Amino acid sequence: MPTSTFYNLPEKKKQRIIDIAIDEFSTTHFYEVSINKLIKRAEISRGSFYQYFENLEDLYRHVTQLIGQAKMQYLQQYLHNKEAKFFDKLFGLYSAGLTFAKEHPKFASIGNILFKGDPMFRKKIFGDQEKQTKAFFVDLLRSGQEKGEVRSDIDINTAAFLFYQMNLSISDYYLTGTTWFEHPDEYMKAVEEMIKIFRQGIEVKKGD
Repeated sequence: MPTSTFYNLPEKKKQRIIDIAIDEFSTTHFYEVSINKLIKRAEISRGSFYQYFENLEDLYRHVTQLIGQAKMQYLQQYLHNKEAKFFDKLFGLYSAGLTFAKEHPKFASIGNILFKGDPMFRKKIFGDQEKQTKAFFVDLLRSGQEKGEVRSDIDINTAAFLFYQMNLSISDYYLTGTTWFEHPDEYMKAVEEMIKIFRQGIEVKKGD
């Protein structure tokens, strides 16, 4: 994470460094980003850079965390909508993610490049995100069961694992095959089909 020295910088200077980092990471894979180019554009010395960040990966992690925080703002309306039905909420989260990508193309491009690159680096950057995502699906499924929308005989941990894998597969396919946010209809159609298949197995049917 950034040092206290970075956080004590004037807001304008901090934002310039972050904006330039976002610009660099959105056009080039992490392994190919030049610190020399970055610090030249940011008008800081190499020594100053290492006073602000442990290394380039430290800066990259910070940027991805900022992206995650920004994306969460788009998801909040669905995450906290207690009236929404389970599958409507699920579809809404994907739709909100797409809106986020369209409105923040550089953020989306960073994710796109990350998914297209080294899977080990991706896992290293995401860290515990896999566990957090699975836990999110468990909570979502449990809420669906409590509202009588998801079958009570379904093991939610297994269902969460399966849905996580389906989600990962569709993300891998579209992120490595195309700039998915430029083809929203195709992407959302695939999401709709994925949810439909999942729905057939776990939804409480009328008369059950």
